[in-house]
Formats: sequence, structure tokens, C-alpha cells
Amino acid sequence: AKRKKPVMLSVFSLLIFLPAVVLQQTPGGDVYDQIWSNVRASCLPDLQSTFDLSDLSQWQYVQELPIPPPMPMTSSNSEADYYEVAARPGTAEILPGVQTPVFVYGSKNHPGTFTYPAHTIVQPADRLVKVKWINELMDANGNYVPHLFPIDQSLHWANPGCDETECLKEPYMGPIPISVHMHGGNTTEESDGHPDAWFLPNAKNIPNNFARHGPIYEHFKEESPFGSEWTVDSLVADYIEVHQAHIWYHDHTVGITRLNVHAGMVGLWEVAGGLGSLDGNRLVPPDCEVPLVLQDRTFNADGSTFFPNRQFDALRTINYPLCGEPTCNGLGPSDVPPIWVPGYLGDVNTVNGKAWPYINVKRGCYQFPILNGALARSYNLSMSDGRKMRVIGSDHSFLSQDTWVDWIFLMNAERTIIQIDFSDATPGSTIELLNTVSCAIP
Repeated sequence: AKRKKPVMLSVFSLLIFLPAVVLQQTPGGDVYDQIWSNVRASCLPDLQSTFDLSDLSQWQYVQELPIPPPMPMTSSNSEADYYEVAARPGTAEILPGVQTPVFVYGSKNHPGTFTYPAHTIVQPADRLVKVKWINELMDANGNYVPHLFPIDQSLHWANPGCDETECLKEPYMGPIPISVHMHGGNTTEESDGHPDAWFLPNAKNIPNNFARHGPIYEHFKEESPFGSEWTVDSLVADYIEVHQAHIWYHDHTVGITRLNVHAGMVGLWEVAGGLGSLDGNRLVPPDCEVPLVLQDRTFNADGSTFFPNRQFDALRTINYPLCGEPTCNGLGPSDVPPIWVPGYLGDVNTVNGKAWPYINVKRGCYQFPILNGALARSYNLSMSDGRKMRVIGSDHSFLSQDTWVDWIFLMNAERTIIQIDFSDATPGSTIELLNTVSCAIP
């Protein structure tokens, strides 16, 4: 059901005894017109959901913003904190009352922790953390599950089936490889989540001719001090950080990183204490720190996530030869991928896995570590009442000097840490967090 694009694409609502801070999309915003009007022609279009969102009152500001809790440890001793984190298929209530299929991370030994986004790994600075990353993308019978989105086999990608056909037009339907990367951290190469160090689930129905691991997996297994703990469906990575930081972890598999991230394999990683820790005048109470993971989506009529599957179809409807087909000028076969698209913008922005959520806040200063986890959308964030934001951190750690700003711009995978003071906010009022960029910025 086609519908007019809503003005508000995403929410985060601070009712301070108060009110609503709403992440709102304003395509004609002044900041965008003044600063980024020259890139308007480069915008990818918003793809409209076929899910019926016509009555926005059913979907906007209904769900309270969740705060990702800490990932539980498997064990801890004097040497290290140890986690066993698996990737599994699941569902998430992104739209109120609607279960959307996702792939999620969670603690293997704590079934209730498999959420989108994932629980936050909290690492004390200078403390060794070991994580056993496990691929459990299987059904209840132990058989592998296909991907939620079409995988283009004509591209350079993991290719577990080792198919050497030059141009495969059919989407890959086999077991899903994963490789987990801690984004923004300092790691050795065998723990970095290398795109070619992927591994498959230990499913019953994997064909004998399939490669179980990426081409560099065995090399890293030999390099790792914990290589003896690696199994057919896992690897053990170790991390040690010295700077206080808000970073994140996500899938990193060659050729399908964005598909796996969009499917839900994303989580925050907090390094507590250490170099660059906040001084006393910049601290906020623990319950006043609210991390935000921003992403955008489009939904199918059944509530599943839509992902476009033909290059250029997201931009215009034309007839064009696909990979292997003769070109119009007769100079050779086309190399246009039959499935892959350069990107798309969803018409529903989500915050911490919820569409258009709200959060009740009290008067005072709040701290927001923010991640742009979207595939293509850029965000330019500002407050609807004109109040300034205090920028205290960037992609990795805290700044040596604060900066007060009216707006802050984030591209894909970028992070920032801001503080907003609501001490003077009127009880019961609504304050909107605005996004004034309506497109992807190249």
C-alpha cells in the first residue's frame, strides 16, 4: 500500500516528567538546504514500506526506548573476562506488536540475551577480554537457515559453496558465514574479525563440498594464543583496551557485511575507565547515560524487513542487461550485478531497535553516546527548541576539550558522545531531536 512519506521518521522522546525528544526527519530543513543542497542530486530515494503505516498514531511514540543491558560473562578469573557470544536467528518487535525476523547476538549460556541490537559488552580498561564468537545460524533441528536478504553470487564475497561460475544470477541460499569485528578498537589481526576469516555454523545439512572457513581462518588459528579453543563453528578473539571509549561490534564477512548488519548483528562495546576518562565536571549519573543506535528500515507487508534486490531499480525503472547478458552496443557481456544495489534509504528510522520510541527523562543533564548504524543514511542532529548540545566524545574516546554545537553530523558507522541539559525544560513538554538530512551523503 503506497503512502505519503511521513515527516517524522524516527523518535526518541524525552518526557521529563518532561517529554518527548523525537528523532524527526525534516527533508526541507534549513540546515540541509544551506549546507548540503549541492548533494541533493546524489540522494538515494526513500523506499516506501508496503507494510501499512498510514495511521502513524499506531506506530509513533508508542514504544519506550530500550537501553541495551550488559552482556553477561560466561566466566571470569584473575587473567581475563570470558564471553561466549553466538549469532542466532530470532525475531524483534521493531514496530509495535509486530515480530520481524532478525539475526541477533547473545550469550550462549543466557537464552534471554538474544536481542536486536545486542547486549553491550562492558570491558574495564587494561583488562583482558576473551570472546568466543559462535555461528549458530540454524533452526531448531540443527539445519542452517538461509539469509533474510538476497545474496548476489556474482560479486566477490565469501562463497562457501566454492562456485566458480563467472556470473551466477540466482541468490545464494546456503549456510551463512559470519566474522565479528570490534569497530574502533585496537586488536591483533587474528582477533580483528577479518572479512576472510569467516566461519559457518556446524549445521547438519551443509554439503560436503562447502568450505567451512574463510581462506585466512586457519592461518589466524595458528597465530592465536587461544587457537586450541577454536572450533569448527567458532573462533576465540582477545581484546585489551587502554582508553575509555564507546565503540561497537558487528559482522564483517566479505561481501555481505551490510546484509548481516542490517539483519541485526550489531551491538555496543563500552570500555570503562583508563586513559581519557571523564573529569568530574563532565560526569552524569549512570541512569542519565543513554546510548543510541540509529538505523533506518523499510518493511514488507508481513512485517519483515525489505531489502532491494536489483541494481538501479531503487533509483529508476529501466530495462538493462544483467551480468552475462549481451550489451546493447554489442561490445561484450554485461557486468551489472543481478541482485546487488548500491544502497537504499528506509522510511522508518529506528533507535535501539525500536521504531519511533520515546524516553521519559527527569530534569538534569543527560549523556548520549550515539552510533550511526545505518547502511546509507546520514544524520544531522539538532534540538527542536534550539538548545545546544555539548560534544564531549568522538569516534573512539573523549575529547580533551568540549565543544558546544547547534547540530552534529554523522555518517555511517560514525560515533559521537553528546550531553544535553534539560534542567530548564518545562515539565510535560516535548522536545524533538531532529534529523535535517534527508539523504545519503557520498
